[in-house]
Amino acid sequence: MLLIKKNMNFVSLNNYKSIQVHERIAGNIKTKRLIIMHNGVLEGDVIADEIIVHGKIVGKIKCLSKLSITSTGSVDGDILYYCLNIQ
Repeated sequence: MLLIKKNMNFVSLNNYKSIQVHERIAGNIKTKRLIIMHNGVLEGDVIADEIIVHGKIVGKIKCLSKLSITSTGSVDGDILYYCLNIQ
Protein backbone atom coordinates (compact mmCIF):
# COMPACT_ATOMS: atom_id res chain seq x y z
CA MET A 1 0.00 0.00 0.00
CA LEU A 2 1.18 3.50 -0.83
CA LEU A 3 0.23 6.13 1.75
CA ILE A 4 0.36 9.78 0.65
CA LYS A 5 0.38 12.09 3.67
CA LYS A 6 1.74 15.31 2.20
CA ASN A 7 0.85 17.62 -0.67
CA MET A 8 2.49 16.56 -3.93
CA ASN A 9 2.31 16.87 -7.70
CA PHE A 10 3.20 14.05 -10.09
CA VAL A 11 2.50 12.93 -13.64
CA SER A 12 1.16 9.46 -12.80
CA LEU A 13 1.18 6.64 -10.26
CA ASN A 14 0.64 3.19 -11.79
CA ASN A 15 0.25 -0.42 -10.72
CA TYR A 16 0.09 -0.06 -6.95
CA LYS A 17 -2.14 -2.57 -5.21
CA SER A 18 -3.64 0.09 -2.94
CA ILE A 19 -3.24 3.87 -2.58
CA GLN A 20 -4.50 5.95 0.34
CA VAL A 21 -4.57 9.77 -0.01
CA HIS A 22 -4.58 11.97 3.11
CA GLU A 23 -3.66 15.40 1.62
CA ARG A 24 -3.96 17.29 -1.70
CA ILE A 25 -2.28 15.65 -4.68
CA ALA A 26 -2.32 16.35 -8.39
CA GLY A 27 -1.72 13.71 -11.06
CA ASN A 28 -3.24 10.61 -12.65
CA ILE A 29 -3.59 7.30 -10.79
CA LYS A 30 -4.02 3.71 -11.97
CA THR A 31 -4.36 1.20 -9.12
CA LYS A 32 -6.39 -1.72 -7.81
CA ARG A 33 -7.83 0.18 -4.82
CA LEU A 34 -7.92 3.91 -4.11
CA ILE A 35 -9.08 5.49 -0.87
CA ILE A 36 -9.41 9.27 -0.63
CA MET A 37 -9.50 10.09 3.09
CA HIS A 38 -11.54 12.95 4.66
CA ASN A 39 -8.82 15.61 4.13
CA GLY A 40 -7.67 14.09 0.83
CA VAL A 41 -8.10 15.84 -2.51
CA LEU A 42 -7.08 14.31 -5.84
CA GLU A 43 -6.88 16.53 -8.90
CA GLY A 44 -6.45 14.15 -11.81
CA ASP A 45 -7.86 11.13 -13.60
CA VAL A 46 -8.32 7.73 -11.93
CA ILE A 47 -8.57 4.16 -13.19
CA ALA A 48 -9.13 1.64 -10.39
CA ASP A 49 -11.00 -1.54 -9.54
CA GLU A 50 -12.36 -0.08 -6.29
CA ILE A 51 -12.59 3.57 -5.21
CA ILE A 52 -13.75 4.92 -1.86
CA VAL A 53 -14.17 8.69 -1.60
CA HIS A 54 -14.35 10.33 1.83
CA GLY A 55 -12.67 13.50 0.51
CA LYS A 56 -12.74 14.95 -3.01
CA ILE A 57 -11.80 13.93 -6.55
CA VAL A 58 -11.63 16.48 -9.37
CA GLY A 59 -11.19 14.65 -12.68
CA LYS A 60 -12.35 11.67 -14.71
CA ILE A 61 -13.03 8.39 -12.90
CA LYS A 62 -13.12 4.93 -14.45
CA CYS A 63 -14.05 2.40 -11.77
CA LEU A 64 -13.97 -1.22 -12.94
CA SER A 65 -15.76 -2.65 -9.91
CA LYS A 66 -17.25 -0.58 -7.05
CA LEU A 67 -17.26 3.19 -6.53
CA SER A 68 -18.34 4.36 -3.05
CA ILE A 69 -18.90 8.04 -2.28
CA THR A 70 -19.51 8.63 1.42
CA SER A 71 -21.52 11.45 2.99
CA THR A 72 -18.33 13.55 3.29
CA GLY A 73 -17.09 12.72 -0.21
CA SER A 74 -17.53 14.58 -3.50
CA VAL A 75 -16.62 14.06 -7.14
CA ASP A 76 -16.35 16.79 -9.77
CA GLY A 77 -15.91 15.16 -13.19
CA ASP A 78 -17.07 12.38 -15.48
CA ILE A 79 -17.66 8.98 -13.89
CA LEU A 80 -17.69 5.55 -15.53
CA TYR A 81 -18.51 2.74 -13.10
CA TYR A 82 -19.75 -0.83 -12.79
CA CYS A 83 -21.36 -0.47 -9.33
CA LEU A 84 -22.09 2.83 -7.53
CA ASN A 85 -22.76 3.31 -3.81
CA ILE A 86 -23.61 6.83 -2.58
CA GLN A 87 -24.22 7.51 1.11
